[in-house]
Amino acid sequence: MTEHTFGEIPKPEDGFDTMDPANIAPIVVALAADEAQDITGQCFFIYGGAVNVLRPWDAGKLFARDDKWDADDFLAQLRERFPGGATPEGMVAQMGKAGGQSLQVG
Repeated sequence: MTEHTFGEIPKPEDGFDTMDPANIAPIVVALAADEAQDITGQCFFIYGGAVNVLRPWDAGKLFARDDKWDADDFLAQLRERFPGGATPEGMVAQMGKAGGQSLQVG
């Protein structure tokens, strides 16, 4: 997935690969623990060994219906409301600030 998002990111020949998706697994396991049940509603940015708890986003756009969503219908609604895609303003710069050196802008 990261290749499509950030382009081809070369893996280091030796040492720690900060972009390895496996870096996320220990965080997911920790958050799934019984002891973490009161940690909820948080957004985490993970870059290598850096884990940043981000400030909450605003409520944004509401997608509502009276029944369960079908994945294709929801995707069609997303594409209709965001024909050029959707990225929160300043997100890439904030990700860089949070520790994602390869994502820093300028």
